Amino acid sequence: MTMDPRAFEEVRQIVEQLHENLDTLPYYTVLGVARNAGLDQIREAFYRRAEKLHPDRFYNLSDERLRAKVYEVYKRVAEAYRVLEDPETRKLYDEGLKKKQYRLVRQERD
Repeated sequence: MTMDPRAFEEVRQIVEQLHENLDTLPYYTVLGVARNAGLDQIREAFYRRAEKLHPDRFYNLSDERLRAKVYEVYKRVAEAYRVLEDPETRKLYDEGLKKKQYRLVRQERD
């Protein structure tokens, strides 16, 4: 990997922290924004996270476990953005969050 060692360590820590609690973190925390964040803040947070955590940056990482964690965390970051960027979906998510439902899984219609 051609990433500066300090930058790599920062990313590794972010990935480890998020991955450890991924199933119990609200999307807001995954993106690193406040619950009352506006769309511009959410978009900016997503792009910052995506830039640091995109799996393509880690394609030649020899630690396969860390590479897999990066992929899982990135998927959740993208999921969080998809939910929070849409006002209707965000409202549904916020309602579920009150019941400690940390993910919004949409049912496919027939």
